Parts: sequence; structure tokens; C-alpha cells
Amino acid sequence: MTRSSKKPGAEVQGQPGLTRLQLWLTSHLALSLTLSLCFLTAGLWLARSMVVEQDIGAMLPEGPGSPREAAKLLEEFGALDVLLLDLEIPGASPEELARAGEALALRLRSSGAFSEIIAGQTTEEMMKVGRALFPRRFYLLEDPRAAIEDRLSPSRLPGLLVTLKTRLSAPQAMVTKSDLLQDPLDLDEELLSRLSGAVRVKSYAGQLLSPDQTHLLLIGVTKASALETEASASLLARLEGEATKLPLAAGRVARLQVVGGPRFASESAATVKRDIVVTMFTSIAALATIFMLRFRSLRLMLLASVTLAFGIVGGLLSVASIQGRIHPLTFAFGSVLVGIAIDYPMYLLNAASVHAGSPLDRLAAGLRESRRSLWLGFITTMMAFGLMLFSRFPGLRELALFAGTGIAFAFAATLTLVVALGARWGLRDSSPIPRWMLGLQALRLPPLLAWSIVILVVAVSAVSLQRLRFDGELRHLDAQRPATLAEYEEVRKRFGLQSSDSLVVARAATVEDALRLSDAVGSILHRAQRDGEVSHVLSLSSFLPSLRTQKARLERLRDFDVSAGRKALDDAGRRLGFTENAFEPFWRSVEAVRSGETSPLEPGELAQTSLGSLVRRLLRCSSSGCIAVTPFDPARPSVIPELRSRLPPEVTVIDGGALAAETVAAIPKQLALLSGVGLLSNLVLLVFAFRSARLALLACAPGALGLLGTLSILSLTQIPLNLVSASALVLILGCGVDYGIFAVQGLDSPTRTSGVEFTGVLLTSSTALAGFGTLSLASYRAIQTMGVAVALGIGISALVALFLVPHLRSSTHAWERTPG
Repeated sequence: MTRSSKKPGAEVQGQPGLTRLQLWLTSHLALSLTLSLCFLTAGLWLARSMVVEQDIGAMLPEGPGSPREAAKLLEEFGALDVLLLDLEIPGASPEELARAGEALALRLRSSGAFSEIIAGQTTEEMMKVGRALFPRRFYLLEDPRAAIEDRLSPSRLPGLLVTLKTRLSAPQAMVTKSDLLQDPLDLDEELLSRLSGAVRVKSYAGQLLSPDQTHLLLIGVTKASALETEASASLLARLEGEATKLPLAAGRVARLQVVGGPRFASESAATVKRDIVVTMFTSIAALATIFMLRFRSLRLMLLASVTLAFGIVGGLLSVASIQGRIHPLTFAFGSVLVGIAIDYPMYLLNAASVHAGSPLDRLAAGLRESRRSLWLGFITTMMAFGLMLFSRFPGLRELALFAGTGIAFAFAATLTLVVALGARWGLRDSSPIPRWMLGLQALRLPPLLAWSIVILVVAVSAVSLQRLRFDGELRHLDAQRPATLAEYEEVRKRFGLQSSDSLVVARAATVEDALRLSDAVGSILHRAQRDGEVSHVLSLSSFLPSLRTQKARLERLRDFDVSAGRKALDDAGRRLGFTENAFEPFWRSVEAVRSGETSPLEPGELAQTSLGSLVRRLLRCSSSGCIAVTPFDPARPSVIPELRSRLPPEVTVIDGGALAAETVAAIPKQLALLSGVGLLSNLVLLVFAFRSARLALLACAPGALGLLGTLSILSLTQIPLNLVSASALVLILGCGVDYGIFAVQGLDSPTRTSGVEFTGVLLTSSTALAGFGTLSLASYRAIQTMGVAVALGIGISALVALFLVPHLRSSTHAWERTPG
């Protein structure tokens, strides 16, 4: 066996080092298998520590002010880590519903799964807010002097005092009399009206009820991130039985509906896992069919699948070593590797199977015959993935790292372990190419028709590409179920909840500087709100202005003529029957602020009130500084550019629609750049390899026409490109050039075995379609769109390489022989 192994091995010219390695692996197969299993096991063990990144925004460029930060902020203000719990008890009174809601809130708070459970404001909570805000009302009013003078005017003061007298005559005034006399001008009402914009759902007995008082809302902020999908799934499972544990009257049945970010994330993760399993097994079934049709042997499929194992483990190992996290979209590329990584052993086995001799002799002959095609195909594919590493999108770089490294490992395994295993257990008998495959090769197209097809594809693409649409909305890539989205929207509509797709982010080094910018933003947005340009402004400036702003308001209050104001209020009060010193508590509160006895409001004083959670959402600090966020809803898209021109230059306006548009604008630029550079690089390489510019152009034709044809079909069928499917188009170029190389090699070398190159393209394109095409079966839209786009491209590229390139080549030969 050793003697017969060395002879054919010596025939593998130009690669003595590789030949010696193949002979050694063949002679020490047990050790080779042991080392291979150790590598695969160690790789999987190291890869298991990776964090699975569920956030689709992780595919965007990162950094301060980046699209990724914008997407993250939009997700958080769109309730990423928030669960909405909708409790319904058919037939229950509002009082019964409120008691059940209180019991449920208590159970949820004691569960340890939530950092916060938000319900309606109790009397005690309202008093906490009042104790923090009302003594500082003059710091919080935009112009306290103007506000007091306006209310002391003869046109307004009598009406205010009549209202005050009515309140004092109510039974509850026995408790609230001192508070009422501290605010005879009803200044607190202005503060409360500002706060009402923060909470649209009204409280009833300390709980949040729907307008018809049949549903109760609890808002839970989870301790674990919604993107920790296992924790989210576990929490949702625990919540399923909470409604049955509530103390209800006999005959009452509680229904609890849970929606929000954690549910979206857990369902998306489950969908991705299902998609990966379905596409992987579908790919394997398609591969088994292909191997049976060509080789009539599943044993060879198992042999070729060795490269798949090395490809996936190698890709995972590289991602784990370099960045320590992986997105499910990247791991779904395992299905792609089924198609690409197995191309190399498929091509080698196809070339070797038609030769005679011992298994190693046949593998050596097949490798000698296909060595140039294999290496050129590998290099051009790696160039395509290498270009993706220069993309500004982290998601594309991660895909390139995983797939490129995986294919490199698969190629190395083809030249080493597959040869050793094939020599021992693989090619036992010759396996001629089936006649029906050779019959396909006999299909002929007239050169005129071949060139007409090329011109038609280019012409159609030139027209249709102008109508090609790009979808930059990240939510359209997710795996959210329509039914779950419908439930979420139903709950939000029931309670009148709103979410903002537009934010103004003020970034500064300190809390004070961030609040100062927030004050300027709030002033501009509130003015725009009064003009009808925006709605639902939620600004910190409404209840937590900066210290500088509060001190400026204090100076305006000090300009107020207290003596004249006191006289006007006392005179009006006496006419309505108020005692002489009735309003002394009000003037003491004014003097306490003017003298500095009442200090300005600071963030920490709201931490233990019901406004604390709102402050924590809108004001965030880290080692890199602080940001203050102001959500708002524009009345129309054109408002955004107008607001940008009015807002301070230091702030950033984040708009969901604008973010999508910016992403959309980046996609075609990235696509054109990567594809153009990739095509030019492949062309230069092939000119050098073939020593012919015409052969290089022919080899690149399948990839170029496949790319143009795919974009034309997507445009004509009105299927938009997105971030994922556009990035995958670079792979069409890489695979298409591979097929062109195989086709040109078969035409350019008359010594090749008849049909090997043709069937090589037919088989490798079929295996690639088995990998990419099955992705179109996924329900995760990002994976699905990638599968559709690349399957189209590979199919077109293969058809061009199989049936157009030979006839384009024959026509160029005819032109070369034409005199003159």
C-alpha cells in the first residue's frame, strides 16, 4: 500500500510539500483522524462561550452618534426591555380589577425578575412628587415673574380666587388647606399639565386602567436584557400561570396578556433556531440527492462533508477568538457553507472518479487535473470575502470573517484529509459521468443568440436598476410574528400608549451640561409643538431643568415687585372674604426661593419618586459622559430637517425614517464599491493566470451577468434589497467567477477529461443552490431575503458558465482567426 501510494503522489507536480503531507496522512490515518477530532472538539468547546447577539442593530456601524447607537436608543424607547401586562377580569368592577392588579404587581416585584414594575400613582407617590416639585415651582416655571404677574392681573385673579374658595369649602380641605393656600394662583397646575404628557394612562385607585375600566396595565422593566433570549423565554413561561394565582371572587377568571420586547426577542430566537435546523437538514437532503445522481454513493457525501465540519468549526473558532460574540444571521451562514465548502471535494471527486487505478492514484490524477481551477476558484472566493472585511458595517465584517475562515479551513481539509480518507475508504470503483449530464453539455446555442442574451441582460439591467428599491428598515429584517405584533399594537391602542421614532440626543461631559442642552432642545420642541409641527414632546426640561436654567429663573423672580404683588392679592382676597394673612404661606414660599433657602431641584431628589424611572430613561451617564434624550413625534417628515437647523449644533436628531434612509443610502454605495473592486481584482488575477485578457473576461462573465440578472429580477418583481441581501450579492460575484474559471479551464485545455469541467460546474452550482436556496424557506426575513437573492445569482451564473461561456469562447476564437 505504501509503495502504490508514493508513486501517484510523486506525480502531483509542483506541490512536493503538500504531496508529502498527503502521503503522511494516508499512512497514519488513525492519528490523522484523532488529531482532526481533537481540533473539532476543541473548536466547538471554545466556541460555546460565545455570546449570541440577538440585536439586529449590531449589524450597523457603531460608536458615538453612529447608526448602531441610534438604533439602540430607538429600540430602548420602543420598549426593548419592557413588558406590557394587560390584565382582564370579565365582569369585575373597577375596584375588583384594581385590587387584583395590586396583588399581581406585588407578586411581580417579589419575583426578582423585574427591576421595576410601573403601575398607577398612589396618593403616597403623588405626595412624594409634590414634596419634590411644588416647593420649587418657581425654579420649574419658564418665567416665574411673568407667570405670577399674569395671574395677578385683574382679568384672571378674581376667577382664580373664586376657584380657591370653592376648593377650601370641600370636605378634604381640612387636610389640604395649607397646601391650597400655598398656591392661590394655581401655579402647580402648569407643572402638572407638563407631567401629564409623560403618562397618557390615567390612574384609578393607584392602578392604570383602560378608558372603559375593563383592562388594567402593568409595565414591567426586566432585569435581564430582552436580548438574553433564554432569560426572556423563562420569564414568559413563569408569567403564564400568574393570572390563576390572583385572589379573585368566586366565578371570576383572570386573563393576562403579555407583550413587549422580551417576547419579541424570545420568539425571534426560537424562529431563528428552527430556521437553522430546517435549512440545514433541507440542504443535507438536497446534497444527498445530488451525490446519488452523480456518484450513486452516500459514502462519498459523508467523505465530502468532512470539509463542512472543518468549515463551520473553523468559522466559529475565528469569530470566537476575535470578537467573542456571534449573530444568528452569521451562524445561519452554516447553511451557506454546506453549499460552498463542499464544492471543493465535489469538484475533486468528480475529476478523480473518471480515472483508473488505485484510489490514491485516481485522487492524484484528479488533483493534478483540477489543481489550477481549485486554487483560482479558492482565491477568487476569498477575495470576495476579503473585500467584505473592509465594509463599514460590522455585520458584513462578521459574515466575511466567519465564512471566509470557514471556507479556508474547508479548502485545506479538501487538499489534505479528504485525499487521505478518499485513498483509504472513498473511491473504490470508477464512477463515469452519467450520460444525461454529458447530454446537457451537447446543448448548443448559436453564437449570435449567446451574444444577444448577454446584450439583453446588460440592457435590461441598465433600465431596471434605476427602479431597484432598498429597504433600510431594520425591523423588516426581524423574525417577529405578525400575530404577536398585532397583540402588541392592540394593547398599546387600548391604553393609548405611544412610542417615539424620533429622538434628540444631547451629549455632554457632565450631567449639568447635558441638562443645559436638554433645556435648549425642550424650549425649541415645545415651541414647535405649539405651532403644530410636533406632538408628544417628552423633555426633562419640563420637570428637571439644569441648575443654570433654574438660577436664571431665580434672577427673574428676584426682579418681581413682591410688595405690589402682595397688595394686589390681599386686596382681591378681602373683597372675596379671605382673611388678611390668608396668603402668607404663598409669599413665604416665594421668599424661600428668592433667598436661596429652597435650593434648586437636582436629579437625585427625584430618584425615589414615581418620576425616577422616567429620569433614568431620559438621562444616562457613563465613563464617557452623559446623554439627555428627548423623544418627540414629528407631524410630518419634512419637519425633521427644519428642526435640525434650529436645534443646537451639539445635539443629534435621530429619526427612525431618516435612519432607514441613511442606511438605504449606504447600501448601494457599499454594494457598488465592493462589487466593482471585487470584479476588477478578479479580472487582474485571471489575466495574470490565463495570460489572456479575453479568457479573463470570459471567466468573469458568469459572475457579472449573474449579479446584473439578479438585480434586474429583484427590480422587476419589486422585491427590495436590504442590508443582508445586498451584502450577499458580493458572494454571487465570487461564486460566479468560480464557475467561469472552471468553464474556461475546460475549454482552454484539450487534454482534460471530457465533461469533467462541465459537470464540475453543474455539480458545484447545484450544491451551492442546496445551501443558499434552502435559506429562502426560512421565516426569519433577513435569512430568507439573502437566500432568494443569492440563489437567483448562483442559478444565473451557473447557466451562463454552462451554456453561454462555451459559445462566447468559440465566437472569440472565430474573431481571432478572421484576417485583418
